[in-house]
Amino acid sequence: MLRGLTFVVGLYMMSACMLIIGTINLCTQAKWYFWGHPAMMVIQDPSKKLSDHPISGVYASVKYLEKSGETLVPKKPLSKAMAERLVNGEQIPVIFQKDNLEYVLYSSDELESPWIWLTVGVIVGFVAVYSKKLYRRETKRVLT
Repeated sequence: MLRGLTFVVGLYMMSACMLIIGTINLCTQAKWYFWGHPAMMVIQDPSKKLSDHPISGVYASVKYLEKSGETLVPKKPLSKAMAERLVNGEQIPVIFQKDNLEYVLYSSDELESPWIWLTVGVIVGFVAVYSKKLYRRETKRVLT
């Protein structure tokens, strides 16, 4: 009987974890959708020497050019490849948020879809409820 109870509890825990992960992903997508600002990232002064950082790559002063204006980010950590692209005059499409200017979504980034997590979490939840019902029926049968 303890194995059946462990199985039911495990199903409930799996369902809860999947629903939590799906909800987090859904909130992240909603945050980028509602508060994200599409812009082009350019370097502020291409002639200025970039400061190297041994772990993160390079710090550079960049601007996010929007339709409504521009936003300056004085010390944005960038990879060396990204910094080279900016120094060469390339504009990189990004989506940024006003409350955290260093964290951006690049055009190549994709957010994880929450719908698979939420769907599988609901299905596993139904299986857990049904397994609990079968477990109770079996324990009543054994005890009587």
